[in-house]
Amino acid sequence: MSPGVTSDMFVNTSSNQLSIPKLCDDGSNWVDYEAKTLIALGLRGLIKHVEGTARRPTPYPIEDGIPVSKPGKPATDEEMEAKEEKIEEFE
Repeated sequence: MSPGVTSDMFVNTSSNQLSIPKLCDDGSNWVDYEAKTLIALGLRGLIKHVEGTARRPTPYPIEDGIPVSKPGKPATDEEMEAKEEKIEEFE
């Protein structure tokens, strides 16, 4: 693409679309690009990752080879699946 020519990237959410302009090589459209990109990331729940404040969920501790939700209480299959889903969502 030549300078000054942009194409748009569309972010489709369940309720609307957001058009993000391609960042120009010379950065001349940075303000518009940054604002729309941050909005799109916020709509997808990713802004904490950009800000560096997202916290990785930790797996359940292991006692005697068994994951436990509380000391001495084995984690149920449902608890394990929910924890794995949170970890995958974070990644």
